[in-house]
Amino acid sequence: ALREALATKNNISAEQIICGAGSDEILAFLTSAFAGVGDEVIYSEHGFLMYPISAKRVGAKAIKVKEKNLRTDVDAIIAAINPKTKIIFIANPNNPTGTLIDKASLKAFIDKVPRSILVVLDEAYDEYLSELDKSEALNWLAEFPHLLVSRSFSKAYGLAGLRLGFGATSPGIADLINRVRQPFNI
Repeated sequence: ALREALATKNNISAEQIICGAGSDEILAFLTSAFAGVGDEVIYSEHGFLMYPISAKRVGAKAIKVKEKNLRTDVDAIIAAINPKTKIIFIANPNNPTGTLIDKASLKAFIDKVPRSILVVLDEAYDEYLSELDKSEALNWLAEFPHLLVSRSFSKAYGLAGLRLGFGATSPGIADLINRVRQPFNI
């Protein structure tokens, strides 16, 4: 029922939704499904603490990319990609810096990332943005089959104790993630 409601609210199919015990669990699902020993996971210097923790949990190497003026440097992230790269985590807007990658730059960045690499947009703070700045990434899912958008009910909805988050992605990626999650996770 939750997946159906989220699908209706976000104008996507329920097969594109993964639910978890907060977005932390979604991140753990992603690294379990897409990374392992010898692989690399890229994240921005001041990104969420769970990015490197999730990578290390599966034996992958967490690659921290320097920021410019406390802003995610998408060009530096592109330059850090190599054959071992499996996942790129981007928090937008970022916490704790509060910086935002504008929509045009973000979309151009995702388009440059090889389709074999999963791009994860962590939008836990999207609800705090002005209407003009709010994400359009859910509308990009059909264009970018290697994109996953992560959202949380912990921040703007004040439900941190409930531990509920979701990811929206292509049906194929959602299927792979559902294979690694426990059947009764939430």
